[in-house]
Amino acid sequence: MHLLGLYLGDGSIATHRRQVYRLRITLDVRYPHIVSECEQAMQAVVPRNRVGRQLRRCNCYEVHAYSKGWPCLSLSTAPGKSTTGVST
Repeated sequence: MHLLGLYLGDGSIATHRRQVYRLRITLDVRYPHIVSECEQAMQAVVPRNRVGRQLRRCNCYEVHAYSKGWPCLSLSTAPGKSTTGVST
């Protein structure tokens, strides 16, 4: 549930090759405990996949992971491009 809240607040899902998706959540560096919780939550959802953390110039971390299951987080049910960037 925590990961869904972070995704809805500051996340996006992008399509990549072979129907694999990248979940990306952007978090402020001033809250390292939230960044760590996000990494742990993401790792719990996709335990066999690597979760990455990348420092961006905007004083934020981007926490990301690849999975075929990320579109399940998308709330879009209509065909076409959704606000998350995932086409259905």
